[in-house]
Amino acid sequence: MNAPQAATGARPLSVIFHSRTPKVEAPDPVAHKEHLLKVAAASSRDAAHVWDELWAEVRRYQAAHGVGEQDGQPGFSPGMGWVAFVEKLEELRHLIDGIERVCTHQ
Repeated sequence: MNAPQAATGARPLSVIFHSRTPKVEAPDPVAHKEHLLKVAAASSRDAAHVWDELWAEVRRYQAAHGVGEQDGQPGFSPGMGWVAFVEKLEELRHLIDGIERVCTHQ
C-alpha cells in the first residue's frame, strides 16, 4: 500500500470499481414476521386511540342527554363536528383494514 492508503485504510480505486457486487440475500423470515407483528401492533394502538376519541364523544353526549332519548329531542352531535367525526370513523376503518392485511399477508 502506498502512504495515503495506509493512513486511511482505503482500498485502491481499481479494487472498488472492479470488485463484484455482493449478493442480496432474502430477508430473514423470522425477522420479517417480527416486523409485520410490530406493524400490526402499531396499527392496533392507533385504532384503539381513534376508537377512544369516538367513544369519548358518545359518552359526552350520553352524559349531557342521558341514554335512550325520547323521540323529538335533539340527536347526537359530536363536539368535534360531523366532518371530523366521520373522518375518525374512516381512519378507524383504514387502520383495522391495515391490521387485517398484515395478518393475512395481503
